[in-house]
Amino acid sequence: MTRPPLSVIVTFGLILFNAIVWWLFGIIVAMGLHLALPDMPIYKVFLSIAAFGATAIQTWLLVFLKRRSRTGYFLALAFFGLVIAALFLDDFGWADLAFLVINVLPAALLLKDRNWYLHPHLISTGSPS
Repeated sequence: MTRPPLSVIVTFGLILFNAIVWWLFGIIVAMGLHLALPDMPIYKVFLSIAAFGATAIQTWLLVFLKRRSRTGYFLALAFFGLVIAALFLDDFGWADLAFLVINVLPAALLLKDRNWYLHPHLISTGSPS
């Protein structure tokens, strides 16, 4: 197997970091520690399930991106695009800005390294494309 460029390794790390952030957010919401949320149990259940779902999706995407799957690549771009768009559906604060950054960075790196994911037969070395 060819060695991935440094930017691809950074992308994998950012996706893993992002999944951990979503997992921690899900735990915080599930335990009722997020003080800014309304005191509606169904809302907290939905939000924590969505956060754990985002964690699972990113973990799954990471596995397929490491295998250089075309489908995984496009699904990862779609996932990050949807998360980025969803951040603008309510009031935008500092926490939203942090989530925006940790979602834009891997998406931008995925676009930068698209040849590595989409054309594995053309890139036989670990050199950047």
